[in-house]
This record gives sequence, structure tokens and C-alpha cells, in this order.
Amino acid sequence: MRNLWLAFCVLAVSTLGAQEKSTAPVTLITADDLNYWDKTEKNLKTRGGANAPTPAPGDPLQVESIEANGPAIKVVAPKTAMVNTPVELNVQFECHDGSLVDPNSVKVTVKKWIFDDFRFGRDITDRVRPYVSPTGIHVPQADLPAGTYQFALHVSDKAQKGSGVQLVLAVIAKH
Repeated sequence: MRNLWLAFCVLAVSTLGAQEKSTAPVTLITADDLNYWDKTEKNLKTRGGANAPTPAPGDPLQVESIEANGPAIKVVAPKTAMVNTPVELNVQFECHDGSLVDPNSVKVTVKKWIFDDFRFGRDITDRVRPYVSPTGIHVPQADLPAGTYQFALHVSDKAQKGSGVQLVLAVIAKH
């Protein structure tokens, strides 16, 4: 009986810890990423360039398909292209032919607007991995620094059919 009570206590504490982890903001773009982009931008020694494409508040999020042989990818949240941080990221996967999504196939990269284009992709898959399931990705609170970023998401099913999307988020200061 004592062992059962001990097991229950351990389970309760670990469950509370998991719930606490899921409600804290998750840093998806780190200071190292920003330093890399800043240093690279200075090394380009390019002057000028176009401003980042900045959507108006309330503009719907535009999701562009870059590959569509595998699972359907639906971005549920955010709904708008300009967001405050932290922001909920919710993406759903749906297989067409009854096969299953391979959660290990998920790859997420992000590029920052530098001069006149999105440049210098950073792989943030490991930061997102704890929030990946066979049905999608759900990060309740993603902490992102202010700026304009292009995210690319790739996923495959168990039959190795892949799909990918990209989207642009303009992140404004925390509120």
C-alpha cells in the first residue's frame, strides 16, 4: 500500500511539472540566433535594401504550400500575420490515404528579414520537438523577439510522402 501511495505522489508531482512546463512561454528564437543574424548582416556590408514586408494589424496569416505530396498541413493559430508575443502556435496534420504522420520527420526552420530578403535559416526543430505529435504541433506560448520572420515547416508520413508550408510572421513587442 505504501508503494502504491508513493507511486501516486510521484505521478502527481510529475504531472504537475509537465503542466507547468506547458504553460510557460517557450523561446523559439534565441539570443544566439539574433546574434548570428546581426553578425552576418554586418559581414554582408550591404547598404540599403527594402523594408521587411509588414502586414497590417488584422491581416490574415498567409500560408504558402511549398510541397504537397504528403500530409495536409493546416495552421490553426495564429490566424493573423502580425502577432504579439508570446503567441500560440497550433498546426494540424492530416494524412490523405490513411497512413500516419511520422513525428520524427518534422523539421522547422526560421529565417529573418535582412535587407531585401529572408536569409540565413536557423533550424529550430529541437525547440519545437517536445510539442510535436502525430496529429500536429501545439506550442501554447511561443516567445519570439520582435521582427519579421519566415517559418518553414516540413513533415512526412510513414510512407515517406512529404509536405511543406511557409509563412511570414511579423512579431511586435510584448504586451
